[in-house]
Amino acid sequence: MNEKDEDQTQNKIKKSQTSVIINQNKQENNSLIINNPINHSNTINTSNSISEKEIQKLIELKEYCAMNALEYRFDLYNNEMLLRILRSRKYNIQESYKAFVDFINFTRQYDFFNLHKVKFPNFDKIRLFYPHGFHKTSVDGYPVFIQMLGELKISDINRLLPEPLLTQYILYKIVEVEKEIFPKCSEKFHKNINKVFCVVDLLGLSTSLMNKQIMDFVNKLISVCSKYYPGIMDALYFVNTSLVFRSIWAPCKYLYEYETRERIKLLGFDYKEELLKKIKYENLPKFFGGLCNCSPYGCIFSNVGPWNEKVSEGEKRRNTNYLEKIKNLKEERGNKEDDDDDLDLDE
Repeated sequence: MNEKDEDQTQNKIKKSQTSVIINQNKQENNSLIINNPINHSNTINTSNSISEKEIQKLIELKEYCAMNALEYRFDLYNNEMLLRILRSRKYNIQESYKAFVDFINFTRQYDFFNLHKVKFPNFDKIRLFYPHGFHKTSVDGYPVFIQMLGELKISDINRLLPEPLLTQYILYKIVEVEKEIFPKCSEKFHKNINKVFCVVDLLGLSTSLMNKQIMDFVNKLISVCSKYYPGIMDALYFVNTSLVFRSIWAPCKYLYEYETRERIKLLGFDYKEELLKKIKYENLPKFFGGLCNCSPYGCIFSNVGPWNEKVSEGEKRRNTNYLEKIKNLKEERGNKEDDDDDLDLDE
């Protein structure tokens, strides 16, 4: 065989491999609709949003997995997951393989693909003691996740969510993002949305409360996302940060990889202009200096966004009942600050 024939043969092999990965990706998307609780909508074709280089790297990683006899179900660990890992490891196949093995072990440890069956005791109380929620989108189309860390009742959260429940709850929110929120945002903005813009408000977090438990909680939230879902965080802005928090944060930030650290910003009490670079004025909550004032329950509990625009009347009633419950719990919490166990949370 001459050199020209060899080149032609190699080109045919490459085209064949590329075809296989694209076809497999389509099969994965179709099968994941039934089997995987975190699939993207089948209207989003991952193969159209990645380069030829990334397709080739996906092939290499899967071949390397096969060569090492790694057993995994491609209908659960889809191409989007593998791409996150490849990108975070700068397409180094050996490093990506190691990270993928760690990820598989992690998901098995916390029964990730059965999280929809996990029952979190006192589910409503979690958001009462740790106010958080999704609220509209950033200028790039990414869902905005707001956490009011200054209102965090860490002792109550530790009681309600002892490990492994805390990690499972964090993963539960990731499932919610990937199953419900990303697909709707992708559909709305006609592009592949696979990141979240996070805002953490520290207003009300006093120096006396800024202890190891608080920092462990913050580190847990960030580390799960950065280690096992690299690239899922577009950016993380801490607002209303005090000098004390900055001094405590300085050594903690080195727990994360460089790419994660670069996505995190510490903003003081004059943060409005920075937030407006990421969130439109009309979408920014009033408590951050914007125009939005979701009523009657407030932006933090509203869950307003593309993922919630076309919901059934039954779903609306369930959301309303849930928010009413949160409101009543907050009122009872104010009246019974030292007697949380008396709150009736049964349906």
